[in-house]
Amino acid sequence: MSLSGLIEQHVRTRPEATAVTYPSADGRGVSLTYRELSAAANRLAAHLGALGVAPGDRVVTALGPGPHLVTAFLAVVRAGAAYVPVDPDHPELRRRLIVRDSAARAVLTEGGGAGGYAGLDAVAVDLDADAGPIAARPADLPAVRPAPGDAAYVCYTSGTTGTPKGVVVPHRAVLDLVASTDYVRLTPDDVVAQAANPAFDAVTFEIWSTLAAGARLVGLAKATVVDPARFAAAVREHEVSTVFLTTALFHQIARERPGAFAPLRTVLFGGEACDPRRVRQVLAAGGPGRLLHVYGPTETTTFATWHEVTGVAPDARTVPIGRPLGATVAVVVSADGSPAAPGGVGELLLGGPGLATGYLDRPELTAQRFVEDRFTPGGGLLYRTGDLVRLREDGAMEFTGRVDNQVKLRGFRIELGEIESVLTAHPAVSEAVVSVHTTAEPGEDTGRGRGGGYDGSA
Repeated sequence: MSLSGLIEQHVRTRPEATAVTYPSADGRGVSLTYRELSAAANRLAAHLGALGVAPGDRVVTALGPGPHLVTAFLAVVRAGAAYVPVDPDHPELRRRLIVRDSAARAVLTEGGGAGGYAGLDAVAVDLDADAGPIAARPADLPAVRPAPGDAAYVCYTSGTTGTPKGVVVPHRAVLDLVASTDYVRLTPDDVVAQAANPAFDAVTFEIWSTLAAGARLVGLAKATVVDPARFAAAVREHEVSTVFLTTALFHQIARERPGAFAPLRTVLFGGEACDPRRVRQVLAAGGPGRLLHVYGPTETTTFATWHEVTGVAPDARTVPIGRPLGATVAVVVSADGSPAAPGGVGELLLGGPGLATGYLDRPELTAQRFVEDRFTPGGGLLYRTGDLVRLREDGAMEFTGRVDNQVKLRGFRIELGEIESVLTAHPAVSEAVVSVHTTAEPGEDTGRGRGGGYDGSA
C-alpha cells in the first residue's frame, strides 16, 4: 500500500462521493469528488514533473486550508517527491528560510503568492494564476511507487533551539498512522474536520485518515475553530463526526460551550498538558461518542499514544496520555538510563514504524535525538522526546513535564509542571506558570533560588 494509492479504491468504487468541502467567499463552499481530486492531483503531478521535479525532491506547499492544499499533498507524493508544508501567513523570512533549508525544487502557492519566493532556486507555481497550464496536463498519470522508507513530507519545527529544523517523515510512518489503526476507525460515512494549521503535523491525520477511509473532509475556518459558538454551529451544520483539536482549543470550547462536542462521534485532543476540570465539563455535558487524549511529537508522526477518556477522578491532576498506538514502541527511562518501574517517572523514548528518519541534513542532531534501542528485542532507533512521564501500575502513562523543566532548588529536584498542575487544581485558578528566580543578597557570591507561581485567572 502507498499514500498515493490510498484513494484509488475509492476513485474506482465511489468516484462521485465528495472527498473535500471547504468554505468559500460566496458562502456556497467548494467541493471535490474523489474522481475530481484524483484527476486534479494527477495533472498537478504531471506539471511538477514538467518543471523538473523528480522522485526524491522536495516541494514546499505554501497553501492555506482548501482544496488546493489536499490536491497538492496528493500530487507531490504521486510525483514521488516529499511535500514541505509552510503556513503562508508566517513571516516571509521564515518561509524563505525553509525553502532554502529544504533545497526545495518547487514552491506551490495561491492567490498571487509566487512573488514572495523570487530570487530562490525553487520554481514558484501559483495554483490560481497557472490553473490553465496545469489543467492542460494529462489526468491519467502512472503514479510513482515510493519505498516505505522514502520521505513523504518534511515538517519544520523550531523545538527548543528557535531555529527551524526539518523532520523527515517516511511513507511507512504516515501509513502506520492512518491505515489499520487501533485508536480510531473511520468509515466512508464519517465527516472529518480539517481544523489544523496546514504547517502543523495534525493535518497529516486529518487529510490522510480521511482519504484512506473514503470519508469526507470538511474545512473549518480558523475564525470558526477559535469561537466556541461558531464551532458548535459548524459541527451541526456540516454533520461533522470526527475532529482533532489542540488541548488549548479543547479547553476553551469546554470552558465556554462544553455541549458542543455532544453531536460528534470522535473527538481527539492533545499537544500540551491537559486540565482534568475541562474534561469533566465535557463529559458532564454529554460528551462525544469517544473522547481520545492523544500524544505525539512531530518526530513520531502526529500521534504515538492514546487514551480513551470515559471518566476523570475528582482528585485527578492530569489525564493519562495512555498506551502506545499500534506497533509504536514506548520506553520510560529513569535518570540512570534503566527502564522505570511502575509508578516511576522518567523520560519517554518512542520508536516503531511511526518514527521519523531524522532531521534533514542535520546528522549530529539526529544522532543526539534518535538513539539505539537497547530495551526491546526488535532493536532499531528510539526518539528521545525530552518529555517526562509517570508509568502507572496499569501500564498507562501520565505526562508530568519536560526534562529541561526540571530544576534543582536547595538540593531538591523539582518538576515545575507538577507544581503547575497542583495550582490549576484550585477552582479559582484557570492557568498557572511556575518559574525559578535567582536573587542575591548583599555580600553573597551566588544567588538564592526561589520558586514563583503565576496564575492566569481573570
